[in-house]
Amino acid sequence: MKRFSVVSLLLTFLVLFCFNGIAFAHVDNGNIFDSKPLEGVAPDNGILDEPGGKLTPNERTQIDKKSITDFGISPQHIGYPHIHYFDGIYNRYDGYLDRGEVASGYNGKGSSDTLSFSITKTVSNGWNTNIGFSANTVSSGVGYNVQWSATKSWTYSATVNPYKTVHIGYQDWYHVQEYYCHTMWLYNPPTYTFGDGWAQQWFKPHFYSWQT
Repeated sequence: MKRFSVVSLLLTFLVLFCFNGIAFAHVDNGNIFDSKPLEGVAPDNGILDEPGGKLTPNERTQIDKKSITDFGISPQHIGYPHIHYFDGIYNRYDGYLDRGEVASGYNGKGSSDTLSFSITKTVSNGWNTNIGFSANTVSSGVGYNVQWSATKSWTYSATVNPYKTVHIGYQDWYHVQEYYCHTMWLYNPPTYTFGDGWAQQWFKPHFYSWQT
């Protein structure tokens, strides 16, 4: 009888652990591990803007339909579903994340030279909230897929003075939107958790150089 109780306890723990695993999978605060992009004036560097993951009107409608039934389970309230709502955008700006130096080269000649290089990078959109939320709901609200990513390639050239080292830096530029959102917990009566967040849509790279 004692052995049965121990086995039952272990099975109960396993079931709760697995259920909690599913629960946590629905509580998402975004996929951004970077800092929030710094606001700035997008550089006119001759590289075309390519906003990533833009949704067509039909895609946006379909995502919006799914979002309203995007039920999740809270790990704090097992068994009580919730629905996410995108409440609106309150600010827009262009911003960047500086990735630092990506190439360098030394000119050992007595005349100026040019350093040319090619780079291939994976670029992506992203989002973040201060409450557990849904990527689909955010995508529908801002009008682009916040989970989009793609691999891009570019070339860049920089002039190097005699006996100098040129360093080349790289920035990712984004269209940033800040928004309000909330989650409705389907209790009786319902309760609400209000929050805000931001989403970034990659649109171009920027290269810059300096010499030492």
